[in-house]
Amino acid sequence: MLLLPINSFSQTRGERNNNPGNLKSVKILTYEIGKDKDGFSVFATKEDGLKAIIKNLRHYEKKGWDTPRKIITRWTWNDSVPPNVYIEFVCLKLKKHPDDKLNFNKRTLYILTKAIVRYETGRDLPENYYISLVECSLP
Repeated sequence: MLLLPINSFSQTRGERNNNPGNLKSVKILTYEIGKDKDGFSVFATKEDGLKAIIKNLRHYEKKGWDTPRKIITRWTWNDSVPPNVYIEFVCLKLKKHPDDKLNFNKRTLYILTKAIVRYETGRDLPENYYISLVECSLP
C-alpha cells in the first residue's frame, strides 16, 4: 500500500498558500511573497494572508464596494461559479441583506473576514488570528 504525505492532499489551496481568502495576485497585496501556478497569492504566514484580506476589504470600502453583494461579487470576479450562494452565506453571518451598506468597523471586519475564510477554505482559523489583526487594521 502506498502512503502519501497527508499535507499534499488534505490542505486547501488557501492553506497551502497561507492565503485563507484565496486572493488572486494583485499589486495592492504588499504582504505577498509570490503566486502559485494559477495566479493565487502566496503569503509567508497565515497572519499575512489575513492582513491581505483586511487590506483588500479596506480597499473595497474606499472604492465604494460597501454592501455584501458588491464585496462578494468583486471578490469572486473571476470565478466561474455565480456568487449568489456566497453572498447569502456572508449575509447570514453579518445578519444583513445583500444590498445593506456596511460600516467597516471592528465588528464588521471581524465577521466578514471570518465568513470569507470559512467559505473559501471550508474551515475556521483560531479566534486569536482574527481578533488581533482586526484590532490592528483600524485607522
